[in-house]
Order: sequence, then C-alpha cells, then structure tokens
Amino acid sequence: MHTKTIDIQTAYTVEPAKLDLYLLDLPEKFASRERPLVLICPGGAYARTSVREAEPVALAFCAMGYHAAVLHYSCAPAVFPAALAELAQSVALVRSHAPRWHVLPDEICVLGFSAGGHLAACLGAYWEAKFLQDAAELPAKLMRPNRLILGYPVITAGAHCHEESIENLLGGKADDSAARDLVSIERHVGAGFPKTFLWATSDDGSVPVQNSLLLATALADAGIPCEAHLFDHGAHGLALGDWRTESAEKRETAPRVSSWLALAGSWMEAGRKGLAN
Repeated sequence: MHTKTIDIQTAYTVEPAKLDLYLLDLPEKFASRERPLVLICPGGAYARTSVREAEPVALAFCAMGYHAAVLHYSCAPAVFPAALAELAQSVALVRSHAPRWHVLPDEICVLGFSAGGHLAACLGAYWEAKFLQDAAELPAKLMRPNRLILGYPVITAGAHCHEESIENLLGGKADDSAARDLVSIERHVGAGFPKTFLWATSDDGSVPVQNSLLLATALADAGIPCEAHLFDHGAHGLALGDWRTESAEKRETAPRVSSWLALAGSWMEAGRKGLAN
C-alpha cells in the first residue's frame, strides 16, 4: 500500500485541509488494478474530525479491495462552504489522478459519518451549483461524487437538527433562516443527487434518527436510488461498530450494527456489476 498526505487549499481555507491517501499497490498480474475509491469524511460536529472514523475505516475498505482516502476538513471557526469546497477539490484531485493512482474515475464514493455525513450529503446536493464551482474553482463534472455512504448523518437544520453541528458550520449566520435552509439537505435533493447507502440507529442520543428518515424520504420523492438500514439500538459515533474503533468508554460496539460495512460493500459491488441496488 502507498500512503501519502496532500494539502487541500481553497479561497475559504485558513489552514490547509489534509487528504490522507491509502492506495493499494496491486501488481500487474491482477486482472483489475483499477479500483473504486472511498473518500471518508469523519464526524465531529464541525468542531474536529474524529480519529475513530478516519484511518480505521479507510483500512477496512482497503481490506475489501478498494482504495481509500480520509479528508481532515476545516472545522470551526471555518464556516460554510469552506469544508464543502475542500471536499469538492479532493474528489476532483482523485479523479484527475485516476490513471496514475489506478482509481476508476467514475467510481468515487464519498462516505461521511455524523457531521461528515452532512458534508458528504452537501456535495451530493450541490456539486452542480455555481456557488460551489466558484468556491472550489472547478467545473462541476470533476467534483461529482458517484455514490454516497452516510452513517448516522446530520442532515437538517430544521426540526430534529443537531444544533452544535449547525452552529459550528454557520458561525455568525446560525440564526439566519436562509442560511439554515441552505444547509438543510433534505430540502435540496435534486435529480443529480447520487445513489446513496444510508444507515443509522433508532435510539441515537446525539443526532436524531429523523435526520436519516428526512433524507430517505427526500430521495424517494426525487426517485434517487437509496438503500437504508435502520438498526434498533446503538450509540452515536459507532464508526465500524466493533473493537477496531471502540473508544476508552467502550460504548461503540454493536455487533448487529457492525454489519453495515458488509452491507455497504455488497451495495457497491452490485452497482459495479450493473445489478439493481
């Protein structure tokens, strides 16, 4: 495996964001050296990026045969759309280096947890938007995520919102109704929104499960393919859901919920083979 870290800088960035790459080193004897890449956005309420939702998740996807990357995006005091522009640039960077890195350019999946799920969903909603093209200084086609995987995501700034994430994201505009509408992703799902794999737990004590339900409903209304899994029990921030990403408090192990990884892999493979999913 080749690893490297690349600085991501936009007009909104004070300190460069960091993109950690985990690229499989596949010999020429392999039938398929070109692989999809999963770009991971850890959670952290837009105040930080969680280490538990970063490298361990990347290595899990590498073990499944995918390239991976982790974006340590700008958080508070940086405000919207700083992190979104960084994610857009990261997707474009991977796509532009696809031949060199043996990445399939039309199989770039963005995975986000919690606030990172909100960031991933923002790119799904806004990759065609002029304001993002201007912020990232890129054409829309380079920024487009082909798929999204969202784990216990923050989605709305309306009822059922995770207020800490929204306040960190919007800063001084946190009380502005237009700004809150802009980052309520369930209101901005259009025809270009990517196919989505979505999972959450019904008793999440931090980000209400209604966030995931709002997005699933919006995707269904827009005719966007979505596979959604709602587990009955599990703490917020499960990451992989097993011992590999368990914190010192040991709250983040849920054997049934940890199946999300295999389910997401099956969903991605069905898409690669042209099967309905």
